[in-house]
Parts: sequence; structure tokens; C-alpha cells
Amino acid sequence: MGVIIQCELMKLKHRGRIFGIIGASLVSAGLMVPIFLLLETGMNDWNSIFVICFIISAFITQIFLCVLSGEIFTQEYEQKTIQPMLMYPIDRSRLYYGKMAVMFMYGLLATVLSSLLPLISISVVNVFHVSVTEPFTLGHWLTFAFLLVVFSVTHTVGSIVYSYFSIVRRSTLLKVLACILLISPFGGGETGENVFFRLISVGIMTVLSLLFLIPTLKTFKSEDVG
Repeated sequence: MGVIIQCELMKLKHRGRIFGIIGASLVSAGLMVPIFLLLETGMNDWNSIFVICFIISAFITQIFLCVLSGEIFTQEYEQKTIQPMLMYPIDRSRLYYGKMAVMFMYGLLATVLSSLLPLISISVVNVFHVSVTEPFTLGHWLTFAFLLVVFSVTHTVGSIVYSYFSIVRRSTLLKVLACILLISPFGGGETGENVFFRLISVGIMTVLSLLFLIPTLKTFKSEDVG
């Protein structure tokens, strides 16, 4: 499976997807500065800022993964390059998992950068324009790390849904609708309230996403190569 992952990474390397993630994360970090300055009354504690950072991260990561699934799966079917790959003398599930591993890697990178860079930009601005007076403690670092793990897992598991609409039900429209639904649990409500309810909805979304794995893998393994 390592060879499959390496091949997929090489394909995406020539398309500059990593630079796309970095660029989008830097833009989001820049946008957080005016948001922080204009909405400082609603962002006067670090937990509220964490929520805002991960809401922005959800938009960037899910949209990116939706597009990425089109390159990793949909284009393979449209260009019929998937047929030779399915004839390789390897288990098809390994081929699927190899492709998904690449999506997970990019999803993890996108989640980390698109949530961490905005937090850094706000921390820097807060030095010159103080709105958050409470110190950034070890507890805040642990909270941010916990949220980072939770949302990283959630975003990457969401990739399974996109693969479903690229393999089982090949529909760009349904994939876009799925992207909107996967983003929605992260938004809504005030910035700092109902954080635990938001985490519960994210957990439910993760479990439901995993249910797409069985029919997707079953269809991929029975794909006709003729």
C-alpha cells in the first residue's frame, strides 16, 4: 500500500495542492485580524476564539477534501485510468485505502494549518490590540490540542462520504451537498456557547460518515474492469 500512497502523492505534488492548503490557511489567518478587531466584544476569551478558528478550518478543509476527492476518484473514472489500476494484482481494498490515506494526510494538514495559523495571527494582534486579557495557559493549549484531534478525525472521516459520491453514486451535486452538510455542525450559535453540543453533533456526523465505508468499499471491490 505504500507504493500506492507514494504514487498518489506524486500525482498531487505536480498540482501544487500543498501550496493551495498553505495559501488558504494564510488567507484565513489574515481574515481573522479584521474579524478579531471588529468583533472583539464577542471574542474576549480564548475558548471563543478556538471555536471561530475551527469553524473557519471546517470551511477550508471540507471544501478542499471535496475537490480533492474529485481528483483522486472522480477524474480516474472520467479519464478511465481507474480500469488499469483495478487490474493490478493487489487487493482492491488496499488500493482504496491507499487513496483514502492520501486524503487523510491532506485533510490532517489542512485542519492543522487552517486552525493553527489563525490562532497565531490573533495572538500576535492581541499583543498590540489587547482584547483577551486572560493569559494563554497550559490548559488552553490542552483544550486546543484536544479540539485539534477531534476535528482532524472528523474532517478526515468525512473524506469517506466524498469517496462514496465518487464511486457508488457518482454525482458532483450530491458531493457538494454533502460538503455543506459536513460543514454545518461546526457553525451556528454564538461563538463561545454550546461548544459541547457542537462536539456532540460533530461526533454523530463522524459515526454517520463511517457508515458510508461499507457500501463504498463493496462497490469498489466489485467494479467491472471490462
